[in-house]
Amino acid sequence: MANHDKPSDPAAQSPTQSSANASATTAGTGPAQPEGRTPRATATLGGNDLLFETLKGAFYHEIRESYFIGWHKRLMFLIALSGTAAASTVLSNYATLAPYIGILITILGLVDLVFDVSGKAREHGYLRKRFMELYGDCHGDPLDESGLNRRLFALYAEEPPQYRAVNAVAYNLARRTLFDDKEERRLVISKPQRLLKNWWRFGGADFNRKSEANRRSLIRRIFGEWQHGKEGSEEAGKKGG
Repeated sequence: MANHDKPSDPAAQSPTQSSANASATTAGTGPAQPEGRTPRATATLGGNDLLFETLKGAFYHEIRESYFIGWHKRLMFLIALSGTAAASTVLSNYATLAPYIGILITILGLVDLVFDVSGKAREHGYLRKRFMELYGDCHGDPLDESGLNRRLFALYAEEPPQYRAVNAVAYNLARRTLFDDKEERRLVISKPQRLLKNWWRFGGADFNRKSEANRRSLIRRIFGEWQHGKEGSEEAGKKGG
């Protein structure tokens, strides 16, 4: 019987396996890339990769669903509150503000209607459910990897454009859930990226593993010190001359 209780870490694959999976790309949350890039299907994902990708997709849509549900509830609360007798009593004491409050409430209703906030919440809820169903099927025995790959990439095609900071958060959640690994293997996400993850796509941003980010930071620091020392030597040479 196939054992998926403790899946192997995709980050610890052989170079051949890693290059094959790195070439597998899709339109939505897509197979995990160290830099959070979007993949396109040219390779078949194995059982452990399928577990990771389906769980990451479920986390991604859960985050997006929660975001839209939260905004829909806030908008509906404000619109409902404006129609209560208590609100009317308060507004009667501020007659000059009443028209502006009315305009604001109308705008809130239009925002929910035009941007279809509740519809987006339902869409991500549907996709979350589909990813979780696929995640459950990835524990089957025998495992139909070919069929699961077809379903996974068909599901990617249904996804709306990706918010890459959200995808990076989902990547880290999936790693922590499946592998409980070291923080060094998770993607580095800055505070602005976390704050704006549901507002901005961060299309040009790179999301590197912490170990890689630390290595690059060390290289930059060494280069900076070398450059500073070189400039100091040149300046000293000019003074000596």
